[in-house]
Amino acid sequence: MNKYDKASSSLFLNPWVFFGVTFAWTWAFWGVGILLKISMESAFGFGLLFLGVMGPMVTGIGFTYLTKNKAGRRDYWLRIIDARRIGWKWLLILLLFVPALNGTAAFLDVVLGGTGAVWGETLINAASNPLALVFSAMFATLIPFIEELGWRGYVLDRL
Repeated sequence: MNKYDKASSSLFLNPWVFFGVTFAWTWAFWGVGILLKISMESAFGFGLLFLGVMGPMVTGIGFTYLTKNKAGRRDYWLRIIDARRIGWKWLLILLLFVPALNGTAAFLDVVLGGTGAVWGETLINAASNPLALVFSAMFATLIPFIEELGWRGYVLDRL
């Protein structure tokens, strides 16, 4: 326990309990979609997918309020919104890592006889269905952020 933990919440301090609740939440929604054979492309299917993805966030925030005192809850939210806690060097790495990784993968694909990065089909799909770009951007940015509220925001300290 640390200075932010409530003394009466030892069950919820166990990372295995966090993992169990998180996966139960997620698979409850995804399981409904699978069992009912609902397409993710439908509005209802997308809703189930999104609710399932929210499992780590809901569990992380819930466990934070169950296990932390007022100062601990404040610290949780400050870690999310205070960009000064991340140094400029790390921000630069975060912004450059994925493009560098994609460039390296495309280069290696060419070296190994592949075609490299091919954007033609993606651009044609974007022109015919601009809404697809919104979903792609959301899955590339919003979904990871939502999940990290639980994984890094809560359970990483427990591990």
